[in-house]
Amino acid sequence: MHRLAQSRASALPLAFDAPHDASLIQPTNDPAEAIDAARTIAQNILAITRIASFYARFGVTGQPLARPTCEMERPKVYGADWCPMTRRSRSELERLGVEYDYIEVETDSAASAWVKSQNGGKEKKPTIQVGALILTEPTNRELEDALRQERVLV
Repeated sequence: MHRLAQSRASALPLAFDAPHDASLIQPTNDPAEAIDAARTIAQNILAITRIASFYARFGVTGQPLARPTCEMERPKVYGADWCPMTRRSRSELERLGVEYDYIEVETDSAASAWVKSQNGGKEKKPTIQVGALILTEPTNRELEDALRQERVLV
């Protein structure tokens, strides 16, 4: 069994100090020390799992991460390059790390017709399809909520 060193770099008990030095582990025949060592290892595993889960979900920046787009259909943004709301929505998707398809309705008559069919005959920009949801001129918050609802963001 092993006696474990306490990390000075963190409040979490870690099995090794920063330089991975095997000399920090001391053999022991004391059952109480062995139980303490096993408990500390279990706490380390739990702490590392929680940290890994946080970084898997939010990354280093603390921003929600997008799921890989190969698992789902990418959101579609129907808009115009000159439209400030289209540019804002596209910037928000990029900030969130979401891959999306952009369809310029000014040059695509089929896309223009689809947008009009979703908006009572009006060509409102942007119109964004996220899974089964259709958003018309969404705020950044509405867009992020839709991405979470459709599990594009976790």
